[in-house]
Amino acid sequence: MDYECFCIYGFGVDYPTDWQVMIEPRIRRVKGTVTFRSAEGMEIGVSWGPLKEAKGRFSSADEHAKDTLDRIKKSRGINNFRILEHMSDRIDEHIAVFNHARADLAGGGFFGGGAGKQTEILSMHLHCDRSERYFVLYGRTTAERTYEYADIFNHMRNSFNCHTAELKKRMEY
Repeated sequence: MDYECFCIYGFGVDYPTDWQVMIEPRIRRVKGTVTFRSAEGMEIGVSWGPLKEAKGRFSSADEHAKDTLDRIKKSRGINNFRILEHMSDRIDEHIAVFNHARADLAGGGFFGGGAGKQTEILSMHLHCDRSERYFVLYGRTTAERTYEYADIFNHMRNSFNCHTAELKKRMEY
């Protein structure tokens, strides 16, 4: 699969070249969401916001990630929620928290439709003091597409940069 770099407001991530980029209309440097979507409907999003807000609620990216998973677990339409993988790694000088979870869909609720189907949820949470923002890379797919989707998600996760200097080095030809 071929990838290219998407850069905006001092951060960047590689995404598959044949995916559509959807930018939230009210995006700002301090807060926003960008979604990458395949022709088959798979989506991976990047959301960011003021680190000050996140630090007001969470002591770390790990606590931020756990809160997000707890909210998903308690969502209407989610049954049998379980975390399959939880790990920390280094992304662009930061400790990033990666989670892979699975849930059965009961229909309706946050994830809508799909009663009786399983969904796979992937996420990465990162707090960046230098840019004064938090970042969350996230997505979901069906159990049947997990391996393909996880490869794409992991490529995007490992390519993530939240510092302008590192992005400029990557963009030099």
